[in-house]
Amino acid sequence: MVGGGLADTEYERRVERWLNDAPMWKTRLGRSLAARWHALRWPKLSMWGAGHYLTRTGMAASAPAVAYFTGGPVTGLVAGVAFGAIFVGHSVVSFFGAKSERASKGNAGLGVMMIRLGDLLAATKVKSTTESEKLEAVRALLGVIELFALEITGLRKGEIAVSVARYKGHSSVEMKLVCRNPGNDTRPVNRSFNATNKLGHRACKAGHKARIVNDLRGFGPMAMESPTQSKVSYRSIVLFPLVGVRDGNDFLVGFLSIDATRPYAFYGNRGNDVVVHCQPIVNHIQAIL
Repeated sequence: MVGGGLADTEYERRVERWLNDAPMWKTRLGRSLAARWHALRWPKLSMWGAGHYLTRTGMAASAPAVAYFTGGPVTGLVAGVAFGAIFVGHSVVSFFGAKSERASKGNAGLGVMMIRLGDLLAATKVKSTTESEKLEAVRALLGVIELFALEITGLRKGEIAVSVARYKGHSSVEMKLVCRNPGNDTRPVNRSFNATNKLGHRACKAGHKARIVNDLRGFGPMAMESPTQSKVSYRSIVLFPLVGVRDGNDFLVGFLSIDATRPYAFYGNRGNDVVVHCQPIVNHIQAIL
């Protein structure tokens, strides 16, 4: 632990609680509600999409207005209130209908594709190549992981980033961020950093299983410090420790992170799907590195 004081102590307490997560039902309920709240977002509409939505919803709510303008037994105030109520109600129903339709479609086909791709990669011998060629191969695979994470979470391009950080030489704390997914050009790469207080490093030291961070802000200000000194725009993360073999023994290579700008993006089944279906790709990345 670097530094000192109450802030460091509180950060350590929160990290330990995360690594040994055994939440009670109240905590699970709170997380579930938080995940649902952060998942509520209206779809991004184009000009034509917005026009279609407004005209469709307006037609559905038009009965009171028609009754008023044709001399029906309703006042202008009643017609206006009724129109507004129906318009809002129809909008809410349409929103949840779209959410339900997306959920019912599921990601079974994409999940099978990822598994088959993992099987193919596992059956393909990893050739000895130069360092630059290895990183290009890893970068391409990070792009595959990004696409799958976007599909699972429903986020948009640019809201998911995938990166790999490696330990430098035989150091157990000094790391270097070596690769990011294609298109992720606004965040730096090839930056070295001390990983002592970084969650990816802590996940590596705690075991080889993948771990999920629901909301980075829950760890306090220390967690919001980027290892590459860039602006922290992400809020939730999936962390995969990367493990290699040296002289017949396992050793930590580094970690792969999938981060999202939305809190709780990987909560529940979404996170489970990402971990299960991306693990074969992660295994191949380990073999390359």
